[in-house]
Amino acid sequence: MVEQALQELKATKGVRVAALLSEDGFVVEEAREADAPEASLLSARAATVLGTAKALA
Repeated sequence: MVEQALQELKATKGVRVAALLSEDGFVVEEAREADAPEASLLSARAATVLGTAKALA
């Protein structure tokens, strides 16, 4: 079910990577094109943004 949802998100025009991440930045599941960046590289950035947003809230 998660894989299907990620594949549908990745099918959106312009989306090359779709991933389910844990709150601390670990990749749980991903769907990406062969030449797309690794989800693990993006997950660290996403975790930082989430932490900052929580601190500001």
